[in-house]
Amino acid sequence: MKKIVYLLCCIFLAQSCIPVCTLETMKIVNCTNDTILIGYDDNNTIDSLRWFIDRWIVRYDSSRTVIEYKKDLSVSNNNLIPHDSIGCFARTSLFSDFTNNRIIFFVIKWDDAKNNSWDNICKKRLYDTLVVVPEMVEKEHIIEYKGKN
Repeated sequence: MKKIVYLLCCIFLAQSCIPVCTLETMKIVNCTNDTILIGYDDNNTIDSLRWFIDRWIVRYDSSRTVIEYKKDLSVSNNNLIPHDSIGCFARTSLFSDFTNNRIIFFVIKWDDAKNNSWDNICKKRLYDTLVVVPEMVEKEHIIEYKGKN
């Protein structure tokens, strides 16, 4: 009997150490004919852009593509979102990090990112903005990006 109680206690303790995480995701569908990058930053400015969202199927990608003209900005092939593909981000952490309760995504065509310096992308405004508020993702958690109007 003592062994059973001891075993149950060990199982309970081990289980309490394992984090249980439910992750709500927000999905952005690329409805354009281009491969795109969708980036964001806490400051909601393209000048401080540091992160890109990933394609729906997230996996480790050992081949990283680095945009050399901005030292802290690196892009993996998993960040490239082709036509009719989906980018994905954790919805719960997304809005909790931002005080104004909106996120501005910066959408850059992959061809523009490859063929221009970071300064040119910013100065020539070779990007589109996608403003997302929590109400846009409450029901289905899906946003369609259709490009510049």
